[in-house]
Amino acid sequence: MLQRIQRLIKNPQPDRQEIVWGLRLSYSASFLLQPLCALLFGGVLLLITAPQAAAAALMSQMLIALALLQLPVALAMAHRLGRSGDKGALIAASIALGVLLATPAWLALFAWLIGSAPRYLVILLGLLSLYYALGLVLAGRATFTSGSQ
Repeated sequence: MLQRIQRLIKNPQPDRQEIVWGLRLSYSASFLLQPLCALLFGGVLLLITAPQAAAAALMSQMLIALALLQLPVALAMAHRLGRSGDKGALIAASIALGVLLATPAWLALFAWLIGSAPRYLVILLGLLSLYYALGLVLAGRATFTSGSQ
């Protein structure tokens, strides 16, 4: 996987297909590392303490709102980073997009730790899945909107 990204960086004139694959791979790697870290962190916390049943409905709704507000922030930041159109800026934008769009994984972990109802966890994990798919599409389309060859 890293070989494709390295080839993209080293190639002075990559074709569009190589750029698309490189951006999608860098996005996927940065996105998928976030839930993996959240799962590892949740496992460590599970060894230390158990989720607490509490009146967490309002907090869970706030976490969902935060996850929804994260989308325009991530899109604006990735657009700004990738505006120059060169390879480095596009790779940085895809990594930033992946990290920011993976935020619902951390929010779902927090919701689980405060004892949220399963429906809130399902909503956060659904947003995580939706954001992953949206980011893959955007990482591929960034090549065509940047004007780079």
